[in-house]
Amino acid sequence: MGYLIAKIILCLLAAAILGFIIGWLLKKRQMEKEIDLLKSQASDAGNNGSDKIIAGLQADLANCKKNTAALEKSIYGLEAKNKEYVAELDSNKSKIAAFTAQAGAGAIQYDEKDDLKEIFGIAKVLEDRLNEIGIHTFREIATFTEEDIERVAEQIGPFRGRIRRDHWITQAKSLHKEKYGEKL
Repeated sequence: MGYLIAKIILCLLAAAILGFIIGWLLKKRQMEKEIDLLKSQASDAGNNGSDKIIAGLQADLANCKKNTAALEKSIYGLEAKNKEYVAELDSNKSKIAAFTAQAGAGAIQYDEKDDLKEIFGIAKVLEDRLNEIGIHTFREIATFTEEDIERVAEQIGPFRGRIRRDHWITQAKSLHKEKYGEKL
């Protein structure tokens, strides 16, 4: 009977070892399948994430191209406007030349430039800006028309309200009379 119990224990021990080995092999195979599944999911998620990033970057690029086109159109518009201003400036120069020629030799001779800073409201920066747009004398300011006021106001930018507010025309007439003895 001891022999029979030993055989039974031996068979149970062999069955346990065999069950343990088979279980371990099955678990290993299941883990490998799960690892492969996770790798494939990670790969798909990685591709989807990068696809989203690429799509976002392409949208940004399209916006940049659209903005660039709009800016180029704006630049072309400004260049055209600049050409108009240059043409107007050339026209005004020719009008001034014609006026000067009509004045003739008997006209009162003026200095090339007056000190426009003598007019209240005109400082050095503003005098330089006025000189840049072709205004150098009290006479020119004293004879401003409404169109001239609007044109000059537009060109002097942030100082545009000063012509009327500081009464430049009245001051220029007075300074011109004082300097040249001629009433305008």
